[in-house]
Amino acid sequence: MKFSFWKGFLVGGLSLLIFAGLVVPYIGPFNMAATAGKGILDWWGNTNLMHSFKWYAPDGRIPSTASASQGQHHFKEMCLRCHGAPGVAPKDWSQNMLPKPPPVWTSTKTWSDGDIFYVIKNGIKMTGMPSWKEGHTDKEIWGIVAFIREMEKLDEETKKEFQSYLNGQKNQGHQH
Repeated sequence: MKFSFWKGFLVGGLSLLIFAGLVVPYIGPFNMAATAGKGILDWWGNTNLMHSFKWYAPDGRIPSTASASQGQHHFKEMCLRCHGAPGVAPKDWSQNMLPKPPPVWTSTKTWSDGDIFYVIKNGIKMTGMPSWKEGHTDKEIWGIVAFIREMEKLDEETKKEFQSYLNGQKNQGHQH
């Protein structure tokens, strides 16, 4: 069996990539500080996240049993501090997180309903986005997805309620 130059080149190149992928994290060449700014790991993480949805996020749309009004309550208790809402700024400290929590009513427009459900239920590693699956049913999480899809139509009364909540006037914690 004759081993050609190109087969050797390919095997060597793949071996080098595997070796580098296993060794580089132990060398620590990438600055992981929150103040370091954007780099290749940000691109890699976001690219991986967006492509992982097709493997892990459920297919389908918001079930007809999902309640956007219940989702609004859960959003207020679980999401508002970091993500804010249309016309309602998030808590100041959330803007020091990297990556910054996005305004979900606009940042998820190109996502499927299943993608949003998956992120709420399972969280996202190394971002500050927690998993909410403990203590929340799928129906409640679908309700949050339904509310997010309607957020751009938020009325003034709800905006005031949200702002009051963030100001601490009605902040009794998340309860069912």
